[in-house]
Amino acid sequence: ARALVGLAADGAQEVWLCVNDNNPAAELYRRLGFQDAGRRARYLRRRS
Repeated sequence: ARALVGLAADGAQEVWLCVNDNNPAAELYRRLGFQDAGRRARYLRRRS
């Protein structure tokens, strides 16, 4: 949250996050006011 406050103070008008739908934090971001802007056809995968 501190980073977002700093960005706003510096004049940022948009902040973008990229998160998997199954990430529990995705719901937190929505509650904080972030909105879904779209979906990627393929998300980055971790190497095994």
